[in-house]
Amino acid sequence: MKLYGYANGDDSEALLELESVSICFQGPEAARKFADFANACANEMKAMGDNYDHVHFAGGERSDITIERLLDFTK
Repeated sequence: MKLYGYANGDDSEALLELESVSICFQGPEAARKFADFANACANEMKAMGDNYDHVHFAGGERSDITIERLLDFTK
């Protein structure tokens, strides 16, 4: 797994590789909603294989979370 993100307040489109990430939820229902999203993405990734690209959790806003297939360019 690799983690990427954008710098806060930077309008650049350049992704930064991150060492760690904290995902903070207001309560258990929000955490379950994210877990359901991640599980649905895993199912879609398995079904689509190499055709899976990414899915947005919050509709594509800049402060969104996406689950993406990590491409292996070493093959």
